[in-house]
Amino acid sequence: MIAEYIVDRRNDGLDPIAVNTVRDYREVLKNVITHPQANLGRVPLDSPVLDSWLRDIREVGVSHRRASKGYAVIRAALAWEVRKGRLAVNPAREVRRASTKEGRSRRLTADPVLLPSWQELARLASHPPRREDRLLILLMAWAGLRWSEAVGLSVSDVWPERPKLSVRRIFVWNDEVGGWQVEQVKGGNAATVPLPTPLWTALLELAETRAIEDRPGGDLLFRPTRYGRGMKPTMTIDHTDWSKRVWYPARKAAGLTGDLTLPELDPRRRALHIKDLRAYAASVVVDSGGTQYEAAAVLRHSDVMTTNRYYARAQDQKSHDHERARLRVDMDLTLPQRIDALWAAWCTAHPEHTAGLLTTRTDRRPLRQPPARLPQPSVPVGQAAALNRSKSSTNLAVRRWPPMCDAPARRLTSDRPPRTAHGHIGRCHHLGGTRTEDRVQPQERAKDRATPAPDRM
Repeated sequence: MIAEYIVDRRNDGLDPIAVNTVRDYREVLKNVITHPQANLGRVPLDSPVLDSWLRDIREVGVSHRRASKGYAVIRAALAWEVRKGRLAVNPAREVRRASTKEGRSRRLTADPVLLPSWQELARLASHPPRREDRLLILLMAWAGLRWSEAVGLSVSDVWPERPKLSVRRIFVWNDEVGGWQVEQVKGGNAATVPLPTPLWTALLELAETRAIEDRPGGDLLFRPTRYGRGMKPTMTIDHTDWSKRVWYPARKAAGLTGDLTLPELDPRRRALHIKDLRAYAASVVVDSGGTQYEAAAVLRHSDVMTTNRYYARAQDQKSHDHERARLRVDMDLTLPQRIDALWAAWCTAHPEHTAGLLTTRTDRRPLRQPPARLPQPSVPVGQAAALNRSKSSTNLAVRRWPPMCDAPARRLTSDRPPRTAHGHIGRCHHLGGTRTEDRVQPQERAKDRATPAPDRM
């Protein structure tokens, strides 16, 4: 019955359920509703049987959240049977559970909202070497986008005339057809969100560099760096790959990996999640003098009560962040103008991290990395002096990489061997290359400095 209900809802011409919803329903049907120790297959299926099933499913160790989701699917399937005329009364409507303080305490399974401070966000966003990764973090933090919404953005979603962004689609994998398909955003709440003008300008520049391809996902703004994962081809940026490559190192650099010595209810006991960046978007509205209704519009919540969790956390943490507490915004300005003023104040407070944040890595000084660790080009010994005298040796090293290895220099220097007693350094020129060493003794270096380099033919 429940399997037929899922298929009917999926094929509904007016209001079909989403692909992810179908996947969740089938997972609940397999692991919760038909649990071997719950014994729901008793006939007749009436209210006492459903009540006993709820008790049994909790005793076997299923969480309250998953048990409630399974019961909701059963109730919806029984209501569908009533509409089809195959059942007179829905027995699930008569099941009532008493609310106690013990039960309510078990239902609080969601982690408290962790709101990063100005300094923490600056460190977090400045750590990735790739410009696209930094823009993705800033976009989720300042615009409040979910992960699936951010990686599914189109080039045309960035407004060309005003600092706004359209949030209207996501990409999901459909197991039934074996391919990716486009769906509406969560709740169907497609909307536009304001952007800080500098961030909007950087996104426009990124959009201009993207070539539109005649294929599904050919107009993506943020594009994956790896293609293919098992039997499923990559359409958008893979969450697991991006987390290992970008998010975890940036989170560690920002000091947001969690501290178990803090009190139990302190959100900073755990590590920062990507979803917590939406809390920072709520703080942007709070700091700019916006109401919780404006925060709900930015976060695109269908219910204002959902926004209260983020809004209340932003209000509570404002007094603990001295930079935010000292901020005063002119309320005569519009919301986009106040957001621009907030961005300027944030950049002014932390220039060591925000300077050149929206530019490419080669356009600004590398952060927290000594110049000696940058990769150098492999040249003959006789040309070492001329190359050392050139101020653009770092740029030459980048240009001498093979075309297929367009990864930033910072990533390629993580596995380099340390400097030896003779003064030579082993270098990895590209991802698939071998390490070579310039065994140049100090006497030879002095001789090279005194001898002019030969002319290149």
